[in-house]
Amino acid sequence: MTELSALIQNEYKDISFNMEAAQVVSMYNKQRRKKVTLLAGSTLCVIMALSVFFQVNPKAFESFMLSTREFFNNLFSGYSTVGVTQPTTIPSVPAVIAADTKETESLDSEPELKESRKAQSYNNTEPTEPSQNGLTPAETSPDSEKETQATEKPTEKPADTQPTTSGVNSKTLDTAKIKYIKVSSKAIRITKCIPTNNRMVIPEVIDGYTVTEIGEGILKGYTSVYEVVLPDTITKIKDKAFMGLYALESINIPKSIKSIGASAFEDCTAIESVNLYSVESIGAAAFMGCESITEITIPETAKTVGTKAFYDCSGLESAVIGSNCDDGNDEADNFTFSGCDSLKSVSFLNGVTSTCPYQFYQCQALKTVELPQTIKEAGQSSFSCCTALKKVDLPEGLEMISQRAFYKCCSFVEIKLPESLKSIYKEAFYACKDVTVVTVPRSVTVMGAMCLGYTYNENKISGFTIRGYENTTAKTYAKNNGFKFESLGGAPNPTTVTLENYIVILDAGDTYTIKYSVENPNGETTFKSSDVSVAEVSSSGIVTAKKSGKATIDVTNNGATRQLVVIVQ
Repeated sequence: MTELSALIQNEYKDISFNMEAAQVVSMYNKQRRKKVTLLAGSTLCVIMALSVFFQVNPKAFESFMLSTREFFNNLFSGYSTVGVTQPTTIPSVPAVIAADTKETESLDSEPELKESRKAQSYNNTEPTEPSQNGLTPAETSPDSEKETQATEKPTEKPADTQPTTSGVNSKTLDTAKIKYIKVSSKAIRITKCIPTNNRMVIPEVIDGYTVTEIGEGILKGYTSVYEVVLPDTITKIKDKAFMGLYALESINIPKSIKSIGASAFEDCTAIESVNLYSVESIGAAAFMGCESITEITIPETAKTVGTKAFYDCSGLESAVIGSNCDDGNDEADNFTFSGCDSLKSVSFLNGVTSTCPYQFYQCQALKTVELPQTIKEAGQSSFSCCTALKKVDLPEGLEMISQRAFYKCCSFVEIKLPESLKSIYKEAFYACKDVTVVTVPRSVTVMGAMCLGYTYNENKISGFTIRGYENTTAKTYAKNNGFKFESLGGAPNPTTVTLENYIVILDAGDTYTIKYSVENPNGETTFKSSDVSVAEVSSSGIVTAKKSGKATIDVTNNGATRQLVVIVQ
């Protein structure tokens, strides 16, 4: 202040009127504040005008943001630069990140029809732009990851050369920034990608390392990306890898993929088709909310399928199931296809032994279900509340119908139980109100509360009749519940098995066909060797001598067993 006063006094020393320097300083500062106020007001007016303009023209706002992001991306370094194909046109897609707040329904209470997840709002979260180090704030990797930089120099091809699958050798090249960490001495996991357009191509090799894994949220915030190309070297897609990419229409899942993590493609609502090839593990909610997928096949190789893997895929119309869809947790309910409102047909491949708990819960459009001969169990509530389902052909070989397996399948017109069935548990066919007659096989020894003959509010179906044999569980159930019982005759005679020979002597390499008879058979006759290294036996009863020793062959039908002693010289 002293220096400024001196300066002003010197500047105005010839002024005719006597004015103190302090007064001049006051006037100077007042004039400066006035200018600042005018500048701030002008800036605010410009911002308000731009805000109104962008609200009316959202595409202009997106173009502005993309240009800004590209400027900052080019300004800062620290990422690997790799070649990607520049699309001819870049569609304008709104960038919105999902904030999923769904809750799991109460499973112990009586199932009720769900409210759609799509009623939830996804407009409360704004896209996150990259920070100065290239990562979004939530994605900044900890120092412990020891992330390294990769540089991939694109190789230019002649103009008529088509891009390769990996996208490294492309005809038209642009740059993308990729960050990775090592997972072995030769392999890496991609942890972040910053694309410069709406198409992202991941190369097979970066800095001499093979790309084998896709990490969590590699494109988080880049919700306008509509295509991702993965190399054939990828074996794992980690949890939430592409979660919430609403514009993503196309992504190739290579044949090399063995594991897809939890929520990996959750809410990728634009994806139309997925080929899972020989995948071995599908995580929980992996494809939940992918409403544009119309058909899916779970391969035989899938050892685990997590809960809600395809939950709320509202556009799904058909599904082929090649595995038991075990989620690896005996205490968890599966809900694999629950809430798939357009699902009309389901086919299980031969080799599947059970349907999973709540697997098709509330699939209200489901009309056709094909079960193979290998099915042993219909899981708890697996087809519960499938209100359009009129009939399911239960195959011979099925032994157990679990609690509420066909609960509230109110369109059922027929229930035909196989002769192999042993157990029907609580409310298995509850509220199948149009079925008035059911024949219960003599093999059934367990019938749970209200498993047959009941409609809503625990009311009995008018005129419901059980057909069965005397002195069996069927008659007891009918009597205890006040249903009409129609007898098919007395209790069956016990099954007996008789062998033509009870001991045979063979040389190594010889074969012998077991000759037997069964009285009052029930189901298939089975054969089992006590020592397959001495003597093997086929499903049709052919014994093959392997080496010197002794083995016994059990011949069994309906619990009745006879033993054949095989001595190999």
